[in-house]
Amino acid sequence: MIDKINEYIDSFIEYPSEILGILEKAHQERINVQPNITKQGARLLYCLILFKKAKSVLEIGTCLGYSAIWAGEALRKTGGRLTTIEIDERFVKENVENIKQAKLDHIIEVVNGDAKDYLEKDSTRYDLIIIDSNKPLYNKIIDRCIDLLNPKGIIFSDDTLFLPMGYKERLAKPMDEYNKYVMQHPKLETVILPVGDGITISFVTQTMQ
Repeated sequence: MIDKINEYIDSFIEYPSEILGILEKAHQERINVQPNITKQGARLLYCLILFKKAKSVLEIGTCLGYSAIWAGEALRKTGGRLTTIEIDERFVKENVENIKQAKLDHIIEVVNGDAKDYLEKDSTRYDLIIIDSNKPLYNKIIDRCIDLLNPKGIIFSDDTLFLPMGYKERLAKPMDEYNKYVMQHPKLETVILPVGDGITISFVTQTMQ
């Protein structure tokens, strides 16, 4: 039943860039890359950026650039920009080339480095932050991400239902801890959606002091 529902929903979703279909296939066939966000999750991100009319977006975890290109296509319409951080040098050259093929290199900046270090030095204010990185990192950077958000900013986190989906404890435990933290945070309103491997969306309701 779930497969039929997903097939039905996916049938309505068109790629805003031809390269996205190629990247999705690469994610499925290659063993040296992490699974990308699902098509439905990417469409949700795309719509959130448009709804928010976001101008400044930060992504933590790029891999081959799949979600970055989805976000970049939305930012093309809002007149915004995306900075995406990838620690693995193997993927940086690839995602730079993929972004260039999507003709989004004037919108997306790829940074090769450690996200935690980058965030500590960053002073940019963001409308939306995407977290799709090493799972234990989520809990180490969430407070800093909140600090860097504009009022009513959004945090979009992928892979947050690893625990009920039966993933290994080293992956599932940090995601469960992350969900508990953002759900109880006094300055956030949060919803967890059963899209793909889980998407947690948090909205800042108060300005951090």
